[in-house]
Amino acid sequence: MKTRLWILVASVMMIFASASVWAQSSDRTAYAFRGSNLIKGMRQDDNTAYANARPRYLGGLYEGYVLGVRDGMQVFVSYNFPRGITNGQFVAVVSKYLKAHPERWNEDAALLVINALQEAFPKK
Repeated sequence: MKTRLWILVASVMMIFASASVWAQSSDRTAYAFRGSNLIKGMRQDDNTAYANARPRYLGGLYEGYVLGVRDGMQVFVSYNFPRGITNGQFVAVVSKYLKAHPERWNEDAALLVINALQEAFPKK
């Protein structure tokens, strides 16, 4: 149990460390990673999905964040997703959810990803 707790703490610290790149805004006092930060990466990911003309830095961070939260759900909450779903499909589910709920973009990014995945893949 203690090992899981330390892994959870380390994972959360890594997520927030990588998220700090997105957290740069005009409001330098806000350190929370919000849905609005995910939107920047989602938009770049959408714009470069089939054309590699621009670097996909934010798009890659977005995909990594979504998949990191998914992995955390599987390990720490014992959430079992259906087999055979690709990483791209997980990212697409979250993108669809974010586009459908712009009123929630100011909420915590991890909770938005969790809500999107739980809505698409409810526990049986």
